[in-house]
Amino acid sequence: MTKLIRRWNLVFSSLLFILFFSTFGYEYHLIEKMKHILPQQLAAFQLIMIISAVVIGALILGGWFSVHLLSNHLHQEELHHKQMYFNTIRALSKTLEAKDLYTHGHSERVALLSREIARKRNLSERDILRIYLAGLVHDIGKVGIPSIILHKNDRLTDEEFAQIKKHPTLGVQILERIEELAPLIPAVAYHHERYDGKGYPYGLKEQEIPEMARIMSVADAFDAMTSDRPYRKAMPLEKAIQILEENAGTQFDPEVVRDFLSIMQNEEILHAFIETKDTDSFLHDLTLSADKVAL
Repeated sequence: MTKLIRRWNLVFSSLLFILFFSTFGYEYHLIEKMKHILPQQLAAFQLIMIISAVVIGALILGGWFSVHLLSNHLHQEELHHKQMYFNTIRALSKTLEAKDLYTHGHSERVALLSREIARKRNLSERDILRIYLAGLVHDIGKVGIPSIILHKNDRLTDEEFAQIKKHPTLGVQILERIEELAPLIPAVAYHHERYDGKGYPYGLKEQEIPEMARIMSVADAFDAMTSDRPYRKAMPLEKAIQILEENAGTQFDPEVVRDFLSIMQNEEILHAFIETKDTDSFLHDLTLSADKVAL
């Protein structure tokens, strides 16, 4: 809607100049044709034409000004809407962090890696933004998992793991209550599906799994393997990369793994992955570019 108003604003501005100057041109043409009229009549006619031109110009200028004000108002409303959208993501991320401190760094790194993979795969700017935001809340369903399970230091029992496997579905139940967050649901719902169909919660395989989820699956697994968990120490980066390569085509989409390995050759991305821990700095940078990206 805002883009439409801006285009109309441009068209209106063009019409303003065209009509305003053509009005004076038409007046001059008529006066030249009517020089045989008596001087008094010619003066009156000339005055009427000038007044008419001024009125028409004023109407056009007023219309343009109204459209311009409407355009600015809609633009500010759009920015406000985006700010509220980002604040909602921030609140959900902070809620999850309060439940499970491990997710504080994990969610941001998954968001970062997913975003870079999406860029490598030439996704649209809108989808790149969405997968980044989805990464920040991909584990939001864990707020519904008992803390004793999330923080357990030993290997999970089958019953406990069954509880953990519910978190994608719980995440969907949380996000679907907010209409604006609906585009994030595919990544949240399916990021634990496997390329060979042996994942959860639905057992989807290959292209049945949305691309956002196939991307996030790789980013999520890599960060999980290279992070300390209550029950094990982090793996070296080289070992985690080897596991991704070995499981390309079974657990992971092989093309996504290939693109991930490509971006990990970028020193800047690798450094950001290792060093970035602050959610607020991520969201601040995102907010600054809010006027450049459509939701």
